[in-house]
Amino acid sequence: QADNLADRYPDKVKELQAAFLVEAKKYNVLPLDDRLAERFDASLRPNPLAGLKKFSYGPGVTGISESAVLNTHAVPFSITAEVEVDEGGGDGVLAAIGGVTSGWSFYVKDGKPTFYYNFFEVDHARIRSSESLPSGKSRVRVEIMPVEPGPGKPANVKLFVNGKETGSGQIGKTVPFRYSVEPFDIGRDTVSAVSKDYQTPFAFNGRIEQVTIETK
Repeated sequence: QADNLADRYPDKVKELQAAFLVEAKKYNVLPLDDRLAERFDASLRPNPLAGLKKFSYGPGVTGISESAVLNTHAVPFSITAEVEVDEGGGDGVLAAIGGVTSGWSFYVKDGKPTFYYNFFEVDHARIRSSESLPSGKSRVRVEIMPVEPGPGKPANVKLFVNGKETGSGQIGKTVPFRYSVEPFDIGRDTVSAVSKDYQTPFAFNGRIEQVTIETK
């Protein structure tokens, strides 16, 4: 392997190349693709979400790859959850993507809606509602607005319960490209927890009608 014999035996090289192509076709190896980072870039391949700005999910949706979810990097986006809780409020994850390495989670903790952003375990932002969810049906919403265009920029966050602003804060650092290999989930956070506030799966104990993600 230390000596390059290709120039000395060109006919043998052609023979081996032909044999490789026969076996590659036989076992469906082709086409060969030696790209690495580029293969994670959704913009370089056909995207069924292209042009979509809004997507709604019902309860029980879990294990969705980030590449199959609307992009929430370096863009304004919102998450709106239509929920119903019993007297005393509800607890659990409404929507989450990523995990302990990085990601975001929108959940209810001790009855209060909370948005948590994890920047590679280096920086964390927790924005919590000042008011608890009332019993019955509610619309819970979080809006994330980057302070300026470009990847990795800080973002302002606002929380709303039934149209009333109940919390605000800022994410100091945002993930510019991909959160992690962990999936997008509705109603729980699978694999590892995005937030230090709970342990997985922290399933929502109320009822979720739907969760809508919208980007601008």
